[in-house]
Amino acid sequence: MVTIFVRGQRIGPNSDTATLTKLLEAGEPVELKNDADRTIGRFRPEVQTIPATSLVPWDPTLTREDLDRMTAEGGIPFEEVKAQLGWN
Repeated sequence: MVTIFVRGQRIGPNSDTATLTKLLEAGEPVELKNDADRTIGRFRPEVQTIPATSLVPWDPTLTREDLDRMTAEGGIPFEEVKAQLGWN
């Protein structure tokens, strides 16, 4: 059996995913230990921070001006997109 430790504290049982998820999302370092208390792995989750004011979470560099400009430029009808992709 492998036990998960965060900040030196045992996280368990393994079904306690809510606690583990919060800690992983916070970027806390994690250790995996076996029954003999031997460390078998360590990792630190990569945490990406998104500014609270981000209008587009997947691209926080976009500004309100960018969005307004894109909206003003218009677009193409969905039927045309499907035709370009060969979906017709």
